[in-house]
Amino acid sequence: TVIPPELKKRMTIEAGTTYGWAKYAGDHGVMIGIDEFGMSAPSDIVLRELGMNVENIVSRYLEM
Repeated sequence: TVIPPELKKRMTIEAGTTYGWAKYAGDHGVMIGIDEFGMSAPSDIVLRELGMNVENIVSRYLEM
């Protein structure tokens, strides 16, 4: 009820699992999150490798 159904371009960003965010992203939305475990490196490298950086988020948004 918070997000009007006519808004199809939605993006969720979670520095954790994407589980549970599909209901907010909708059928045409994009979910960015971390759905894997076990990578070991400095945090900036891990986040970049997993797509949790500005460049990836902007790119994914523009693709919508």
